[in-house]
Parts: sequence; structure tokens; C-alpha cells
Amino acid sequence: MGSDQIKVARRYIARNNGYQPCIVNGPHSRHGNHWPPLIQQVPSTLKGVPLFCFNLIVAMTLQSTGVSSQEPKLEDYIQFSAEYQMENDRRGGVVLLTVAMVEGSCIYALKQSNQQVPVTSIRVESSDAFSIEEFIPAEKPVVKKNDPDFNADVGKHFGKTLFWARITLADGQPTADLTIDLSVNGSICTTDEMCFAIRDQRVPVRFGGFYEPK
Repeated sequence: MGSDQIKVARRYIARNNGYQPCIVNGPHSRHGNHWPPLIQQVPSTLKGVPLFCFNLIVAMTLQSTGVSSQEPKLEDYIQFSAEYQMENDRRGGVVLLTVAMVEGSCIYALKQSNQQVPVTSIRVESSDAFSIEEFIPAEKPVVKKNDPDFNADVGKHFGKTLFWARITLADGQPTADLTIDLSVNGSICTTDEMCFAIRDQRVPVRFGGFYEPK
């Protein structure tokens, strides 16, 4: 990361209340069960009950235990925002993607040392208006050595995480009139032993102004 881009990233992080890493004790479940305690309450004698009857029993159990029947959603745990900033009087700049997660939640790193470990993917559609390099994190991921879920080292990002990529505009392309089609794929895991898939999450990229290169 060049010195100019580091300064831009640091200013951006400071403006958005800083990077707040949070380390979670204990493994995350990979099975995406929304109601593990509820499953334990359903007796084995209900096996073979018609689906609509089972759903009714589940709803009644949720009501009697005071648990909301509203399933958690991805947006309850993670928010995305993005902008691009350009150097004054130049064709170069940076695209900044902020991933804000609730405390304790995490996403996988962009790269892993073991190919069997999941990754987070940030993709930008190719365009004649600009060229863009690959995204990198402003802060290194937290690496858990020999994670028992994968028997391998696993890199994760916690809390509020900034990713950035160098962008160069084509000749004649107006600086503030750029359409960047950015999407994120991967998964997020929470302290509630839930994991949500992040599938083609589209993130609008707005123009964030200029900075002075040094």
C-alpha cells in the first residue's frame, strides 16, 4: 500500500469512528442453525408429522418460550458501504469498502494459506471507464492457528473492517461521474452460533471527493 493510500485509508477509518477489532472466545458453528435450543425441545415422537403441523408446533413452542418467530437476517449483523476518492488533478485514486459487523461477528479473510478454508470475495465488474487492482485489507486479519473446524490456520476480520483497491480512470472519463458495480461474496458468523451466506451483495459506490497526493 503506497504512502498516499495509507494516509487516505487512515483518514477514512478515523472519520468512520475507527477500526474496532473484537476477538471471540470459542468456535463458531458452521451449520447455520437459527434455533438450536428449540430443536432440542421437539420430541422424537414428532418425526413423520406433516410439515404444516410441524411448523405450527414450532410456532406455538416459540410463542410459549417467548422467542421471536422472526428469523435473524444478514443485515442484522453486517452492513456495507463504499466510496471512491480521487487524487487532485490526476487519474488515480482509491475505492474504499467498509464492512461493519456487530460485536463478535466475523468474516473470512480475502486470502487463506489453505485452499480448503473459505474466503471473502470482493468483485468489481470490468469497465472501459477505469481499471482497478485487487482489494486488500487496511488491517491484517486475525489468524487462528490450527482452527479445529478446518485443521488449518484461518484468517478472519472482526468488527469494522476497511478494504481498499487502487483505481485508475480512462482518458476523458469524468472524475465524479463513475459507475462502479461492486459485489461481495462469502459468509459471516456470529456469537449466536449462526452463519449467514453473503451472496452477490451489491454495494453502491459513491464519489467521496478528492485528496492531495504527496
